[in-house]
This record gives sequence, structure tokens and C-alpha cells, in this order.
Amino acid sequence: MSLRKFRLPTAAAVTALVLTGCGKIQDDLFSNLNGTPRHASSSGEAPRPGPMSPSDEKVATFKAGEVKAELEKLRQQGKTRPDDVRPALQLLATQEYVDVHALNRGTGGSTFGIWLTKTACIAGDIDANTVTAEAHGYYPQTGCVSLPHSR
Repeated sequence: MSLRKFRLPTAAAVTALVLTGCGKIQDDLFSNLNGTPRHASSSGEAPRPGPMSPSDEKVATFKAGEVKAELEKLRQQGKTRPDDVRPALQLLATQEYVDVHALNRGTGGSTFGIWLTKTACIAGDIDANTVTAEAHGYYPQTGCVSLPHSR
């Protein structure tokens, strides 16, 4: 048998193994393309958001002020759970992607992220005592909601 007959199948097999992560359970190569968040680095370094364009930063900063004011009204009414917060954010965000989850601190509050533009997000928390809403870039690992240890 000639060596040439084995080159094409071997090259295809090697390519498949490289692209699939050589059998790893978590395939980080394409994980963010299907909406699955990538995990924080194993070095323990907090993830950093990507940069915002100047025009996106201006829009996001203005919108963060609107979001914080609206959520402050909800907080004063004692409405801090995701089911209370989500509709208010969806009205403010209109066409943007909104992500709302329960806070893990046991306060009955919510954490949220709004993807406004290609490079800008707003993220924050609401609980019985505080409301935060900050403009930042998109986190490659988690989208618009930062990981808990990075706050």
C-alpha cells in the first residue's frame, strides 16, 4: 500500500480532533457562538468586558441612568424579584436583549444585563436596599451579565 492513500483520511481525522477539542467535554472553541457562556479563566482572574465604541458608550451611559431611575421606583415599592424587574426592563430596552436572574445573595433581588448595541451593555442589581446600573462592554465569557466574583 502506498502512503498517499492514508494522507487524506489522516489529515481529515486530525482536523476533526483539533476542531472538536480532542474529545474535551466542554468545547470552548465554538461555545460562545451557540449562546453557551465560556467559563472564567482557570487563573482566577476576573473577566474583563470588551471595549465600547465612544458612541455606544454615550448611549449606554444615558440609558443606564434611565434604567436606574425606573428600578429605583420598583425598589421603593418592594418589587425586586425577576418577575417584577423583567417587564420594566423590557419596556425600557425595547428591541435590545434583556437577561434577568435572581440574586444569589438571598436578598430576594435580581441581577440583570441588557445588550444595547454591538459593543455596549448595561448590567446591575436591585434588592431591598440598593439599585445599581452601569454601562460596560460585552463580556466574552458571560455576555452582558458579569460573573458574581467580578463585582
